[in-house]
Amino acid sequence: MIYNIFKRSVKNMEKILNVAEYIFKEYYRISGEYIDEMKLQKLLYFSQRESLAILNKPMFSENFEGWKYGPVSREVRTYFTPKDGITTNTEDIKSENKYIINNIILEYGSLAS
Repeated sequence: MIYNIFKRSVKNMEKILNVAEYIFKEYYRISGEYIDEMKLQKLLYFSQRESLAILNKPMFSENFEGWKYGPVSREVRTYFTPKDGITTNTEDIKSENKYIINNIILEYGSLAS
């Protein structure tokens, strides 16, 4: 059974698709390469983990499922394309979250997915 333990404060959180789009663009800007879906999923998961550790709050309210090769957000899986990323009306990401995401990309982005 999947449920969301973070429903109490969803108003101030990012949307996972906006975070995924930001990671897609930043990864390309930093590495010059397109990110594959599994690496995107893992960087999203690490971003959520770091937000919980550093800010003591989740970055986004959406959940991950445990799949064979790692955590997966079904919502991201549905909308992701290898060359376009996630085409949404990307809202601005809070600066504290950009800081976390950029550090996650720098720390884990070069590792195999």
